[in-house]
Amino acid sequence: MENLPKPLPYYATAQGRDPSPLKKEMRQWCQAPLAHSDAGKMPALQGRHHATAQGVTGGDVVTIYDKLSFLEWRITKRGLEMAIKKVFVVGAGLMGGGITQVAATAGYEVTMRDISQEALDKSMETIEWSVNKFASKGKITEDVARQAIANIEPTTEMADAADADLVVEAVFENLKLKQEVFKELDGIVMEDTVIATNTSAISVTTIASATGRPDRVVGTHFFSPVPMMKLCELIRGLETSDETLAAMEEFARSIGKETVTVEKDVAGFLANRIGLTATVEAINLVASGVATPQDVDKAMRLGFGHAMGPCETADLTGIDILMHACEAIYDETRNEKYWPPELMRRMVTAGLKGRKTKKGFYDYSSGKQEPYWTL
Repeated sequence: MENLPKPLPYYATAQGRDPSPLKKEMRQWCQAPLAHSDAGKMPALQGRHHATAQGVTGGDVVTIYDKLSFLEWRITKRGLEMAIKKVFVVGAGLMGGGITQVAATAGYEVTMRDISQEALDKSMETIEWSVNKFASKGKITEDVARQAIANIEPTTEMADAADADLVVEAVFENLKLKQEVFKELDGIVMEDTVIATNTSAISVTTIASATGRPDRVVGTHFFSPVPMMKLCELIRGLETSDETLAAMEEFARSIGKETVTVEKDVAGFLANRIGLTATVEAINLVASGVATPQDVDKAMRLGFGHAMGPCETADLTGIDILMHACEAIYDETRNEKYWPPELMRRMVTAGLKGRKTKKGFYDYSSGKQEPYWTL
C-alpha cells in the first residue's frame, strides 16, 4: 500500500460541500497501483471514513461512507460522476407523481414534496393504484409494488431536499414559478446535487439562471403519463456540464426510459418542436369542420403508422399542457404555426382537458375512449 496517496483530509468535502479537492484525490486513489494482497480495500479515512475500490478502470465505484451520510462516486470514461441514490421530486401533480412512481419502482428512495398535504395524499393514492395495476397485469411483481410505495416519503418541506443526490422539479409550466423553486433549492441542496427541470418547452438556461450552479442544472422532458411513456428528452442548458448530463442519462435509463439528447436549448426542444405543429394543424382542421377528431386520428394512424393520432395524444397528454407548450414556443420564436388555436383555448377554459377531466376530443366517462364529436 506504499504507493497510495495520503488518506483524504476532507471531512467537509465528504459531506458534499466542496467536491473539487475530493474529485482530484479520488482520481489519484483509483489510478494508484494496488500491489497489496487485499487490493480492493483502502485505508481508513480519519478513522471515520473508508473507501472501497472495485478495481482501477472505467466504471469502477469508490464510496466514502460517513455515519451521517455518504457520497458515491463513479469513475467512467466521461470523468467522475456522483451516483444517484436519493431523489427529491418537487410537485405531486400528474408529472411529479409519475416521476416519483417510476423512480420508486426502480428502487430509489424518493421524497415527493408539494405545498399541499391534500395534493400529496391524492398523488399517493394514484401511485398506489397505478403500481397495483401494473402488478395485476404482471408488469411488476407484488413485492416490487409494495416496495415502491415504501420507497416514497411525502413531505411539505422543501428543506427535506438537503440530502438529495438528484432533485427533479415538476411544478406548473410557468417560468417565474420554476425560477422561484430553483432559487430556493439553491440554498438547500448539496454542492454536487443534480437539479433537473421537467419542462416541455421553457428554456433550461433561463431556469438555471436562478441558481449559482447552472452547470448542475439539466432539462428532463418526461412524457405523460410517465409510467407508460418510454421517452425522456435530456436538454443541455448553455452551462450544463458533461458530468451532469451523463448522470441524468444514467438515471433516466435506470428507471426504464429511452433518452434523446437535445444539444441546444431551443424552445420546444425536439419532440414538441416537431409534434406540436401537427397537433395545431389537426385542431385547426377539426375547428374548420374538415374532419372529426376520430377521422383525423384514423388518417394519421393508418396513413403514417402512428400509434396514436394527434387528438388522442392531446387527450392523453393534457390539452392544457400542450397549450402552455405552444405558448412557450411561440413566445420565444414568434412563429405563428405554434400559436394555440382558438378551439384549444376554448376547450381548456371549459375544462375539456382530455383523459384527466374525462372529456376532451373524446369522452372517457365510461372508462373507455368514446367518440362524440359531430360536424
